[in-house]
Order: sequence, then C-alpha cells, then structure tokens
Amino acid sequence: PATLPWYFSWALALAAALIAARAGVAVGPAPDRLVVADRWGGQLLELDPHTGEVRRQAAVGEAPALVRYSPRFGRLFVRLSRGVVAVDPRTLAVVARWNAPYPLREQAGLAVDEAAGRVYVAAAGGVFALDAGTLGQIPGVRLGSAPGPLILGPDRRTLYTVDQVDFTLWAIDLASGRGDARLLDRADVGQRLVLAPGPDGSRLYLLRTGAAPLLRVVALPGLQVTAARDLSSGPLPQGLAVLPDGRVAVSRGDGRAGGIELYDPLTLATVAQLDPAADQHALAAERDGTLVALNWLHGTVTRYDLAAGTRRWQTTLAPAQPVDAAFVPGGWRLP
Repeated sequence: PATLPWYFSWALALAAALIAARAGVAVGPAPDRLVVADRWGGQLLELDPHTGEVRRQAAVGEAPALVRYSPRFGRLFVRLSRGVVAVDPRTLAVVARWNAPYPLREQAGLAVDEAAGRVYVAAAGGVFALDAGTLGQIPGVRLGSAPGPLILGPDRRTLYTVDQVDFTLWAIDLASGRGDARLLDRADVGQRLVLAPGPDGSRLYLLRTGAAPLLRVVALPGLQVTAARDLSSGPLPQGLAVLPDGRVAVSRGDGRAGGIELYDPLTLATVAQLDPAADQHALAAERDGTLVALNWLHGTVTRYDLAAGTRRWQTTLAPAQPVDAAFVPGGWRLP
C-alpha cells in the first residue's frame, strides 16, 4: 500500500495530539523501562534502564517470581505464588488476574505465545493455558507431575519443560496434547534445572545448578545432547540466559563472588568473564545486547556493558528481593 508523505504523517500525529490534549489525555514519548519483580515485597519496581534509578513501584500480589513483556498485547505478565496477573507497563496497574486453584511451585514456568494469544503457566499435573487478553482459562495440557521452566519452541507448536518431580525433559505438542519425555542424566534427579532457548530455535540450553553442576546444549526437536560443560569449579552456577549473538551467559554466586561467564553457543568453550568479584543470581538479556544481573541475597540489580565487559551501573534495592526482570522499550505513543 502507498504511504503518506512525511509531512502528512506528522500533521495527522499533531492533530491527534491536539485532540488528546483538549480531552485532557497525556501524550508524548514513553521512556524505556526496566521492570523488576520483587518477590519479598510483592511488587514490581520500574527502573531507568540507563541509570538504574528507581522511578516507581506498585504492588501486584504475593511473591512475584517471573515477569514477561508482550509487545503485541502491551502487557507485562507476572507469575505469582498462586496465579498470574497482567500489568499495564505504563502505570504498573494490574488489569487482569488468574487465580490458580493451588500454590504454584517455585520453579513453575511462564511462557507467552503472542501469535496464538495465550499465556502458559506450569502447575501440578500439567500446563494451564490462559487467554492473553483476559487471563481467562482455556483448555490446557495435562501431562507430567510438576512441569517447571517453560520454553515455547520456534514452531509455536511445541512447549519444552523440565518436570520437577521425575526431572525428565518434556517436548509437548500443543495441538494434540501429547508429550515426549526423556531423562537425560540420572544425576539430574533432585537438582534444580534451568532452561533457556537458543536464538535461532535449533537448540536449547539446560543448566544443572546443584551437585555436580553441568551446562548442556540440547538439539531440537530430537532432545539430543550435543555438548556439555562441567561447571563444578568455582562458585555455584545460579542463572542462565542466551544473548542475541548466541553466547550463553551463566551467573555464579556463593554469597561473596562469582560473576558471569560467557560461553560459545556450540562448544561451550569460555569466551569471556564479567565481574568475577560480584555475587550474581538471576539474569535477563534483551535483543539490544543488554544484560542485567539480579542478586536476591543482597538486593542488587546490575546492568553490564557487554562490548566493554564492564558494569554500566548497579542499584541496591534492599530490602527488596529482585528475582526477575523484563525490558519494556519506549517510543512515541498516542492514546
């Protein structure tokens, strides 16, 4: 379709802004935001992603553990201890809520399928499916004992998870509800397992953080391990994230030190180490290459400059307990 000349586009935008202003509605560019889940305080904290300054905070419910941003729906989806809430990122107001019939496990995952308009949340006995617009419950998948982290496959038809009781890796076909389970290693039993998707959809990464910590590359869709890296040397691995360029980031922490290690996406060879004197836990990576680390013990949030390999800023939120974060890009918005 033909596009309007730039001066007509600006004229239309100006007219809309004037109409909104006369109606008493605020218009203008929305700033970038870093939204942090504070598990201890039951709230979301909005930080300036460029400086780390706390702009505002808002209560959302008991023990928020995961936060995901959906550009399509313009919503933050937050997994609580007993449900999920949808939050307006401009105001941090809760706009929809789903209450789980029973408490969710600590490792219960949350995944957003923007194409299908669904939010998936792991629970005992299967995966609940929610309408992304209303959080109304729709038929889900009843498989496994206690699904944990959730990864939506690149085909948008497969959901990957790790069962928290039998520690098998599941590939669930969302159309049929059938699943394929595989125990990759008996040493996984009883340990905390973390999943992260690769950037091109051909693999995912599985981190075992307990005894004999191990990082593995798992090929999709066959669930075959193609590389593994022993991480038992050094402080305990805590969090996992994959950068847009494919490098795999693992945070380490023993209460005093640890830092972040970056690995080659195929061989898992070490390619860089960030801030080894800092204790770090959870990680959040964004498409622009931003990497943020959260320490729930000391209440700190740190943003790193990956090009320089240094900190950009660090903010202490204590007594808050930051456990997860999501980036919300800004830009000009009309009502």
